[in-house]
Amino acid sequence: MKTKSVQYELARRLAERDQLNVDILELRGRLARAQRRLHELSTEIASLGHVEH
Repeated sequence: MKTKSVQYELARRLAERDQLNVDILELRGRLARAQRRLHELSTEIASLGHVEH
């Protein structure tokens, strides 16, 4: 019995770890897209002659 509960707990934690890794990868992707868009907008603003304050 105890072995099954330990195996179950290990499997549960491994699944949670895997999901967290997926979440992190998704967040990194979102961050990269946001940073690219920020750079694009900053370039557009600069080309319009506006000075950032």
